[in-house]
Amino acid sequence: MAKRVPARDKLPRQAANTVIMAEHRAFMRRFDRLFAGGLALVDKVNRYFGGGGKQEAERFPPALAPFYEQERKKLGTLVLQIAAWLWLERALRDGDMSAEHVAAEKKKLILTAKASPAAAEGPETQPGAAAYRRYFAQLPPGYRLLAQEVEHFVHRLRHMDKEAASAAAGCRHSPNPVTVQWQKLHRAFGRKK
Repeated sequence: MAKRVPARDKLPRQAANTVIMAEHRAFMRRFDRLFAGGLALVDKVNRYFGGGGKQEAERFPPALAPFYEQERKKLGTLVLQIAAWLWLERALRDGDMSAEHVAAEKKKLILTAKASPAAAEGPETQPGAAAYRRYFAQLPPGYRLLAQEVEHFVHRLRHMDKEAASAAAGCRHSPNPVTVQWQKLHRAFGRKK
């Protein structure tokens, strides 16, 4: 199946004549691997909660069950956010949505939730941090590894968004160097009528 390239008129005006390498990441095979890996992770979390995770939850002590349920909901929500992010990027890549529309939809996503204590921000002395880490350490190893895997994937997506945002900001504030060189060449060697 041939991939459609978004029409230049669907790109933001300042990016229409600018080559932004972060945008091209979505057009490469690398995005296909990221997309497949992300959906596989979503499926892996779903299978865990429907199978082994469900059985492990039944064996929890009563004090740990509410904590696990809260963490399960948090991880499930985060995985849905990952899937939404991936589908938005794919829609942009396939030309089904404009860059502005994708950006507006991405603002609704919350990819900052913490899936594991290792990813939690703030000092160790933060209220509740020690208790959270203690409870999290009691969760099954399979869940903890899955939470860390999801958090790592979210970190990759946030990094890609930051790259794209800095590239877009750069194109608004500085001219395209290729265009500048082209204009210089045209002025120096262009035909005069």
